[in-house]
Amino acid sequence: MEVKLQAKTIEEIFHEIEEKLDEKTEKVHLSIRPSTAVLVHILSKAPNIKEISIPPSLHKAVPSKIKRALEKVGVDLVAECKMPGRPKRRDPKPVIELLKKGLTVKQVSKRLGIPVSTVHYYKRKFLTAVKV
Repeated sequence: MEVKLQAKTIEEIFHEIEEKLDEKTEKVHLSIRPSTAVLVHILSKAPNIKEISIPPSLHKAVPSKIKRALEKVGVDLVAECKMPGRPKRRDPKPVIELLKKGLTVKQVSKRLGIPVSTVHYYKRKFLTAVKV
C-alpha cells in the first residue's frame, strides 16, 4: 500500500503518520524534508516499509548520514515528483462553442466550472484569431 503524507509542519506530518500508516504500508511519499525524528516515527508505525519518496529538490538536501541509515534498514529513499504542479491548460474549444451558441461569459464560466477571466481570455484570443 502506498501513502502520501502532505503537510507543512512537523506536527502535521506526525499527525498524518499516526492516521495513515500501518503495518501494510510499503511506500510513503513525503512533501517535506525527512528529519531523523520523522523517519523514526514512520519506521515505527510502518515496519514493512520498502520505499520513501520525496520531491527531487528535497532529496538533494537530505544528509548522506540519513540516506546511509535508511539503506542499512532496507529502505530506498527515492527522488520522485508526485505532488501536482501548475494545472494544465484547458482546451478552449468548449468555451468557444458555448460562446457561439449565445451563452454569456458568466453562463459559460458556470457551466464549465472555470473562472470568468479564463472565458474572457479564450474569447479575446478567438476574436483576434478570427480578425487576422
